[in-house]
Amino acid sequence: MHLALRRLDRRDWWLWGLVVAVLLLLCLGFVSFTWRDASGTDELFHLQRVVAVRSLLAAVGIFTLFAVYQQVLIKRLRTELAGELAASAALSASAETLRKLAVHDEQTGLYNRRFALEQLERELEHATRYEYPVSVLSLELDDFAKLRREHGEDAASAVVQEFARWLRRALRNSDMAARLDETRFLVVLPSCNLENARRPLARLHDCACEHNGRRIEILFSFGCVQRQRDETAALLLARADLELYAHQWSQAHATAGAATTA
Repeated sequence: MHLALRRLDRRDWWLWGLVVAVLLLLCLGFVSFTWRDASGTDELFHLQRVVAVRSLLAAVGIFTLFAVYQQVLIKRLRTELAGELAASAALSASAETLRKLAVHDEQTGLYNRRFALEQLERELEHATRYEYPVSVLSLELDDFAKLRREHGEDAASAVVQEFARWLRRALRNSDMAARLDETRFLVVLPSCNLENARRPLARLHDCACEHNGRRIEILFSFGCVQRQRDETAALLLARADLELYAHQWSQAHATAGAATTA
C-alpha cells in the first residue's frame, strides 16, 4: 500500500516536470519567431517558422497523449489502492468482530467464561506481585426457569440483558464482569476488599426489567469473597460459589418460613 502511494507521488512529480518542460519549450519556440536571421532571406525565415510551429504542435500532441496516458495509469492505481483500502478495512472489521466474539458473550456483551477465567488468573498473579486485595462476586439469577415458563423466552432474554446492563452500571471501570452460563455471572474486583466489594450489590437492589408493558423484578443470589493470601483462582471461585449456595439456601428457607407462617 505504501509502495503504491510512492508510485503515485513519483508519477505526479514526473507529470508536473514534463508540464514545466513543455511550457518552457513553447516559450522558447514562440520567442524564436521574433528572431530573424540577418544573412537569410524571407523565404528561409518562413520555412524555419513553419518547421518550428509544426514541431511545437507535434510536441504538444505527444505531451497531451502522454499526460492522458499517465492520468489513466494514476486513476487505475488509485482505484486499486481504494480497493485495497476497502479490503483492509473489511478485514480489520472482521478481525475486530471475531475478537469480540472470542472474548465476549454475544447476548449480553459481557466477557465470556473462558476469557474471564484467564483474566482472573492474570489478575491474581499481578495482585500477588504488587500485594493488593482482589475480591470476586458470584451471582446467579433466581427462579429463571419459572420466569421463562410464566413470561416466555423473549422475556427471559430481556431479563438477562437488563441484568447485564445493571451490572455494568454498578461497577467501576477497573472491574470485570462476565457471564459464565445462562444464569451465572462473575465479577472480579481488583484493589477491593470484602467490605467495598459488597457496594455494587446495593446498586442492584432495585434491579428490574420492563417487557411488553410489564415490570419484571430481577431476583438474584450472590456470593462475595476476598482472596486469601496466595489463594488460587480455583479455590477463590469455589469459596465464592459456596457463599452463593449458602445465600440461596437462606433465601429458600426464609421463603418457606414465610409461607408456613402465612
